[in-house]
Amino acid sequence: MAVQIQLRNDTAANWTTENPTLAAGEVGVETDTGSVKVGDGTTAWTSLGYFGVGSAYVDSAIANLVDSSPGTLDTLNELAAALGDDANFASTVTTALATKVEKTNGTVTTAATDQTVVRNITLSTSDPSGGIDGDVWLKYTE
Repeated sequence: MAVQIQLRNDTAANWTTENPTLAAGEVGVETDTGSVKVGDGTTAWTSLGYFGVGSAYVDSAIANLVDSSPGTLDTLNELAAALGDDANFASTVTTALATKVEKTNGTVTTAATDQTVVRNITLSTSDPSGGIDGDVWLKYTE
């Protein structure tokens, strides 16, 4: 007795458009992606998962990377939100840094505008002594 196994095959777009229900155990192949689905007799194509251990692992890993895992700053979406969803973040930071006061070896060399430049801020429990122009002393009591 000869056994013949036939696989249904079509492009991913055609499978999605037609959205057939494969018979239990029937195999459908996307000819353009190489992905495979196995029917259960009741679930339509678009609701079936792709067959294979690797695909489930990859789908889970991508979902976690994109934004389905809990935690802070552990997904691309959370990182983007933390950076203000700024597509030009590097340019924004570079521009902001260009407006800051330049300092070489602890000495202010230029300023973006005529402003008083604070050189040092010291928090101390004692009265200030010494220092140079531009130093700020803050005294606190316990």
